Amino acid sequence: MKPIHLPELASRIPNRIASLTLIVTTPGGRPWNNLPPWAGVTTLARLIFTADPAQKAALVADMLFPKSWLDLKAEDDAAGRTNRQVQIEVFIRRVSITQPQRFLGHISQMAAGLTHHCSADRLRLISSAIPKVVILTGDIDNLVLPSHSLELKASMPEAEYIQWKETGHGIYNQRPKQFNALLERTFREGQERSQALQGNYTQ
Repeated sequence: MKPIHLPELASRIPNRIASLTLIVTTPGGRPWNNLPPWAGVTTLARLIFTADPAQKAALVADMLFPKSWLDLKAEDDAAGRTNRQVQIEVFIRRVSITQPQRFLGHISQMAAGLTHHCSADRLRLISSAIPKVVILTGDIDNLVLPSHSLELKASMPEAEYIQWKETGHGIYNQRPKQFNALLERTFREGQERSQALQGNYTQ
């Protein structure tokens, strides 16, 4: 599920959720407030009209990850490739086995992002009702301004706010070990708090 959809679901069934992680997302608002930074806007436009997978892969890599990280040698890569080489190969492999997104799909996805909005009141409901909420962002994001995560935090006082340095929009691909460890901790703490709340109700 895309990050912008999670608050929509969570605001409707908060009492059925033990933990929630909001990753590189935004509370939304007016369409012009939901626009990506200029680098993201121009890259998305170029991707719509770029057919060659290798060219697309290069564009996507620069959009999702910091250039400084892309140029580093990939961790635990026996072939000694850079992160850029690894991510481009992963992208090309993925597009080779999946059906290409149609033009209408591109436009619909952009429209969903531009029209997304979760009010401060709904965010406060989510934050107060769900036992564990984490807001995670990087600091170099070409698709969602990191400041939007601070806007989420302002309306969700109980949530834990985390920002990883030198990290882009593709946060779970760039930092998979840290990301998985964070999710495991979030699940565990959410379950523990949920069980504690249930215990208080039964006493």
